[in-house]
Amino acid sequence: MAEPPVADDTRMEPPVAADHVSGAELPGELLQGRYRIEDVLGEGALGRTYRAHDIEEDRPVAIKELLPARLKTWKDHELFEREAAMLQSLRHPGIPTYLDHFERVEGDRPRLFLVQEFIDGGTLSASLPSGPCSEDEVRIIAREVLNILTYLHALSPPVIHRDIKPDNLMHRNDGTIVLIDFGAVREVLDASDTEGSTMVGTFGYMPPEQYAGQAFPQSDLFALGATCIHLLTTDPPDHHFEKLFHIEIPADLPISVGFRRWIDRMIHPDLDQRFASAEEALNDLDTAFLMHALPRQALLLPPDPGPAPRPLPGFHYRDPASGRSWVFSIVLTCLLSLLSLPAAVVGWTAGNPGVGILAGFIFLCVATIAIARVIAARDAMRVYRHHGYTLGEVVRAWSDGGIEYRYLVDGVYHHGSIRSSAKRLEPLCATDPIGVLYDLSSPHVSRPFAG
Repeated sequence: MAEPPVADDTRMEPPVAADHVSGAELPGELLQGRYRIEDVLGEGALGRTYRAHDIEEDRPVAIKELLPARLKTWKDHELFEREAAMLQSLRHPGIPTYLDHFERVEGDRPRLFLVQEFIDGGTLSASLPSGPCSEDEVRIIAREVLNILTYLHALSPPVIHRDIKPDNLMHRNDGTIVLIDFGAVREVLDASDTEGSTMVGTFGYMPPEQYAGQAFPQSDLFALGATCIHLLTTDPPDHHFEKLFHIEIPADLPISVGFRRWIDRMIHPDLDQRFASAEEALNDLDTAFLMHALPRQALLLPPDPGPAPRPLPGFHYRDPASGRSWVFSIVLTCLLSLLSLPAAVVGWTAGNPGVGILAGFIFLCVATIAIARVIAARDAMRVYRHHGYTLGEVVRAWSDGGIEYRYLVDGVYHHGSIRSSAKRLEPLCATDPIGVLYDLSSPHVSRPFAG
């Protein structure tokens, strides 16, 4: 698919190790009497990034320079100053620490410099040639990025990164994730209305609204979801476009049902269908709902909510777990109740209280079982006749038969349980997926459907 035209990238490259860039003018030079340039790390449309050594603090630093010859307007100068001021206010372990910014006047135009903590590590994109990440690895990365986004989006005004991708995510030597390259943020700060005017971002990672110059907190969530797909497949997300702005997760990708659903919601083209906030996305990820299940292709049940299986004749009257008819057990228990009650009466009136007490006890037991079966059958029939169908997760499996399970309906978790010796339930254990039929009018009323 041909890539649509994208606005010029006004950001400088992140402070990461890279091959020496030709045309560097400053290696060996001392800036501000303390920062000795050691190497060029990267180069962007408006500037260059260096590795330097702070001789006063005896530490490595990263210096981003805005080159006067590349400034398109004086607005770029103002935005660089505003970016530096914004970065100065950020305090988070997942964001490079601001250290200093200054300018040097050469001729009639200043050269602007921004000094930040040097991150000793590599970008996630640099590790992709070695192979795709596992689901567990990607979930850890997503969780750390969401913690950073929760902090940024909670600021006033919210800080929206606009360009989350593997190139802009670094892992320190201790494995923690750092979000870098805040060059796109300054354009958000410059926006004076909700419509925006400048398209900023990277094709494939940008949600539809960013192509119109708009940005919202959910825009960063889309980019993170696209990044997850890149890490899981090693292919850029635009390689998986089903149609423009719609990324299709490969059907054979070996990830859990729950994580597939989570990514699908992150990359939904409709802004309102994504998570409302980074915090909500993080909470949903932490619940790990269906994220311990088998990969999608190993399931015999559909992974997405939908219509329940069309019932066969008499299906309403069957136990959902065992498949056995309710009718036989109800008729049998009712018949035993009817036989034991007269026996109790006859035994008592015939002067044989022992027989009467025994028969009465049998009557109470059987009648209780009969009532319980009738109630269970009534609830099951109610569910089957007014049902929805979704995929739930086993929470606990009891050794004496039966399971406790949970399922999600309209964003609310419901729990249910069933005691049964049915062979269909015997192989199930905690975190296994299981089909759930639930009452549409009362979603807390449900029955597991094991196949």
